[in-house]
Amino acid sequence: MLAEMAGQQALTDLAAVAGAVLVLAGAVAAATKLPPVRWLGRTLVTRPVTGWLHRELREVVEPIVAQLSPNGGASTRDAIDRVERRLDDLADDVGPVLRDWRISHPEMRRDGEAG
Repeated sequence: MLAEMAGQQALTDLAAVAGAVLVLAGAVAAATKLPPVRWLGRTLVTRPVTGWLHRELREVVEPIVAQLSPNGGASTRDAIDRVERRLDDLADDVGPVLRDWRISHPEMRRDGEAG
């Protein structure tokens, strides 16, 4: 009988705690709709956190953006442009040789390729 009463008491205590948590959550949710509370939240939480986050991201992103912009030779963008120009030059040099080779080797032509 004592164990049964202790179990009921624990269940009653748990229900009371759950109810109190729900009431507090509802009160906080309702309070956040009030203009003074919203202003306080923006002033003390939102603006400082977003400012900090912007500064942190800027420190990480600005060097990456700088590498993606041409700067006269030292950036990644300049290196990519040099490689692209070199590949274009190689394609211009190899194109006629490849065409002549395909003409002389008709068995290597792709389907539908004119000779």
